[in-house]
Amino acid sequence: MKKKGIEIELSPALLLYFVFALGLGAWLKALSYVLTVIFHELIHYLAAVRRGYECKKLEIGLFGAVLYGDFEILSVKDEVFVALSAPLCNLLVGVVLTAGWWAFPESYAYTSEFAFANFGMALGNLLPCYPLDGGRAYTAALRAKISRKKVFSALRKMNFAFGIALIAAFFITIIKSQANFSLLIFGFSLIFDGFLKKVTNPPYSKTTFESQREKLLKKGAAATVLSFGADVPLYAAYKECGSGRLWLIDIYRAGKRAKTVTIFELERAVFSCPAGTTLEFFLK
Repeated sequence: MKKKGIEIELSPALLLYFVFALGLGAWLKALSYVLTVIFHELIHYLAAVRRGYECKKLEIGLFGAVLYGDFEILSVKDEVFVALSAPLCNLLVGVVLTAGWWAFPESYAYTSEFAFANFGMALGNLLPCYPLDGGRAYTAALRAKISRKKVFSALRKMNFAFGIALIAAFFITIIKSQANFSLLIFGFSLIFDGFLKKVTNPPYSKTTFESQREKLLKKGAAATVLSFGADVPLYAAYKECGSGRLWLIDIYRAGKRAKTVTIFELERAVFSCPAGTTLEFFLK
């Protein structure tokens, strides 16, 4: 399904969960969980747009955000922001609802399932496992220090370890006669995603400054200046320029400002020059 250019995909596992819960008469639990997942995905979408990215695909999965891709195109700060925004908002909603029980005890009967669903979504997605939000943030933080291949290798090991732990926890609940099948499903899902899931293109693409030129100039956006040495790669400088404002880039050589270029000039150079080209390009 597509809406306004965005492909929206519902996970079959989420639909099965909803039908299964309805069959058991747990309609409030099912509704609370589905609303929590949709809220989780919406926060990811809004966070990406806030950072200047366009969403190509919105996948509503069983455990919230299930986003795969080569995250090299996102800056570290952007990737961490987009990844952690949703689980932290889920955590905030859970805390607010829990606090509300003290002031309005009667609200517990109507909000408890939604609060628990948000807590579960937050804590589950903060695990450092692929492709959960914690794993994406972990990947972004480490890829600047070690190779992407090594990062994913470490994440797959974490997936296996946490998956086995969750499956073991499921059997413990059976022994206590309180079987929690969510633990079993989550455990197998982590193992499957870590070892068998194919990495595809990322769901976000950067909105160009050129496409925003008219809007930025019309509203009279204030220009912000960034300074870099001439040996800094074009893309490294470009990544530091957040969406929604005008940028001027001062290029320094031998400690002196040699030239100032606009974000539009920098963007054209990023798209037209070979990878690894530095800001020295503008000084030739």
